[in-house]
Amino acid sequence: LFRHLLVRDVAYSQIPRATRAEKHRVAAAWIESLGRPDDHAEMLAHHYLTALELDKSAGVETQELAERARLRLLEAGDRAYALSAFPAAMRSYSAALDLWPSDDPERPQLLLRLGRVAVRTESGAAADELEEARDGLLAASDPEAAAEAEELLSTHFWLLGERDRSFECLERAVSLVQDRPTSVRKAHILATLSRYHMLAGDTEATIRLG
Repeated sequence: LFRHLLVRDVAYSQIPRATRAEKHRVAAAWIESLGRPDDHAEMLAHHYLTALELDKSAGVETQELAERARLRLLEAGDRAYALSAFPAAMRSYSAALDLWPSDDPERPQLLLRLGRVAVRTESGAAADELEEARDGLLAASDPEAAAEAEELLSTHFWLLGERDRSFECLERAVSLVQDRPTSVRKAHILATLSRYHMLAGDTEATIRLG
């Protein structure tokens, strides 16, 4: 088996990069034709990303392929997040962010997704991603999503033991949603603030917010 795998890998490495990239594109197109994008999200992301890397190394134009790769990586991240496979989601979202145009209006939503995973995996990079997401979402007039970014920031700082910064983030989140209609995000933010007051020993605030 080892000899078979070694021969296979050597033979593959001798194929020109552009040809290998085309094989990965064809494989991805065939997988997409099966009509099960959720089940195949990670596999599609792998083929498109591999094709993109091979094309880059061969000096081939990659704009269209980069578009396909980043969208499939986003889907793979969503799929992994839904399954609570947070390390896999982190890898997919991070790879998608590397390919995402800085001026694309959907970038703040990707940063929010990445921030959700970073907080759950206690990644030290969560603050930078969530602050950029918050600013972008505010600029896009999406206060509830911006409030979620603030709420996630509060969790990040709470886990670091920075209680004052955590409450500052939560108060900003509440100010963004307090005049909004009832929603899941609004309820979650108020519940989080109530919970943190409970952990801080402030019973009156806990009951009032709860």
